[in-house]
Amino acid sequence: MALPVQAGPAAAASTAPRACRPALTGVSISPGTVTGGKSAKGTVRVGCAPAKAFDITLKSGASTIKAPAKVRVGQGKATASFTLRTTSVKAPFTGVLTASYGEVHKGAELTVNPVAFPAACDPRLTGLSLPTADLYTGDEVTGTVRADCAPAEDIAVGLATGDRRVSVPPVAIIRAGQTAATFQLKVRDEEFDQFQSKVAARYGADLLAQPVTVSPGLKSFELESQADDTDVFASILLWWTSPPTGTVVHFSSDSPLLKVPATMTLDPGSRGAAFTFRAEEVTSPQKVRVTATLGTRTLTAEVTLVPAG
Repeated sequence: MALPVQAGPAAAASTAPRACRPALTGVSISPGTVTGGKSAKGTVRVGCAPAKAFDITLKSGASTIKAPAKVRVGQGKATASFTLRTTSVKAPFTGVLTASYGEVHKGAELTVNPVAFPAACDPRLTGLSLPTADLYTGDEVTGTVRADCAPAEDIAVGLATGDRRVSVPPVAIIRAGQTAATFQLKVRDEEFDQFQSKVAARYGADLLAQPVTVSPGLKSFELESQADDTDVFASILLWWTSPPTGTVVHFSSDSPLLKVPATMTLDPGSRGAAFTFRAEEVTSPQKVRVTATLGTRTLTAEVTLVPAG
């Protein structure tokens, strides 16, 4: 009967894993071309998976391509990845990233392109808009002018109004690569009857106009400072008389203890109104805030509800 053969020291050594002495074999970048400001992914490769983690040195050699100083190859790994960041450029630029470990150096190229702007155009003014054509004293709204294409350079759109009580800046700037610009419109705090006006925008031979109706807005809103009854006295004053269509004022209360209507219409020809809100009975003093809104102006008044008696 044959006896089993015992493995000797030489046989044992032949089956043991070979020690890994990692060597840098390459570096790559994906994608190889990016637009300035975008990022790319870099990868280093080594010839075998090391028993211990180690670092590979990186250097881009150009300020346009920013790389970390080192990338770590993990234990048992044969590759490691890192992020390359780029800055904007005015012309295409190709830089070389160098990875180094010991005496071995490997390189990879990355091309950075400038941002592509839309083709140059000869813009035409195609839009002038306001959030509403019904304005009131003290209103401040944002208007918009639009062009039919994005200019290669900033363009200035001239602005004007048909009445000094409605003011806009002299120009709105549509920036290069954009098709619209905003501007602020303000109605002055003055006493006046309702009047018609317009806002105009001009660029080259293009002229656009937006008609507006301007009505007297809120000048004051008051509540009695303290109320021990279920009726809370209030008053509203306009900058001038309410127009023939009347004036609709919106209300809100921050407490269910004081009930206010959603809206109230001031009579044509009136400068304001005095009225009452209905309050709940309270057992301890309660402060309530009420707002009155007309156009973009909101006024706030406060009342303290106290127990009766």
